[in-house]
Amino acid sequence: TNIKGINKLYDQNILKIDFEIVNKIFENNPFIKYLEIRKFYPNTIKVNFVPSDPIAKIYINDKINYLGDNGKIFRSKTIKNFLPLIKGENDVEKSLEIIKLLEISSFKLKNIRIIKIYPTKRFDLILYDKTILKFPIQSDLETIEKAYSFLKNNNLKLSTIDLRVQGKIIINDK
Repeated sequence: TNIKGINKLYDQNILKIDFEIVNKIFENNPFIKYLEIRKFYPNTIKVNFVPSDPIAKIYINDKINYLGDNGKIFRSKTIKNFLPLIKGENDVEKSLEIIKLLEISSFKLKNIRIIKIYPTKRFDLILYDKTILKFPIQSDLETIEKAYSFLKNNNLKLSTIDLRVQGKIIINDK
């Protein structure tokens, strides 16, 4: 992987490394989760980086990008299949919030085709079997688990499970 700006550290005195340069390298490479820098006296530094894991796909200017687990958006030459596609509002903070809830829930991200985020910050999940789950603005783990439980415990072919009305589950079958 090519790290932009890393060449600025070449041929530098290891005692006088400007860590502002290191911070810029980190900022200019959104696929990096974190950097680890070690000094080996008398004249060597070793820079290791841990890449961010992509957790969702997102289109920006009609090009596929990835949202990393570090909260940054980056491009990759490697196509990552079975990641949910974020549509609607490109709100990174809300996207991360939803994905973190889904990761600790019973849902598997690989079964979710699309996460559609609305301007009101509510969201829908569209599964690979085309089932649509509609969540309220204030969604938490309990709401997500309720949807999962309803989906798994009812042998119905449902097209929509709507949880937007508090205390109710509205269903449409296929």
